[in-house]
Amino acid sequence: MKVRNLSDDITKTMDATTDEVVALLSEFKKDECWEASFDTLGNPQNTSRMSNYVSLLKKSGLDIGKGECTFGYSMPLPNLNDNYRKLIIYRRK
Repeated sequence: MKVRNLSDDITKTMDATTDEVVALLSEFKKDECWEASFDTLGNPQNTSRMSNYVSLLKKSGLDIGKGECTFGYSMPLPNLNDNYRKLIIYRRK
């Protein structure tokens, strides 16, 4: 999978509105992904901030989820000493 930035000027989730993120992700090709970092707030098992962000993207019109959705996502566990966890959003089709 090829990691891609949203655009030259937007590289982090907080730099754009969810509507702008949805528009930029919609331009991705199959097997391209975007990685966003979220602070673990001291608990690497807590995925609530990332889940809430995915929900916001859904509400803004991104077809993201399991199965036949255009976009999928993963939240891999961080390294032991990392304070951030990645949300990886990828285009399936």
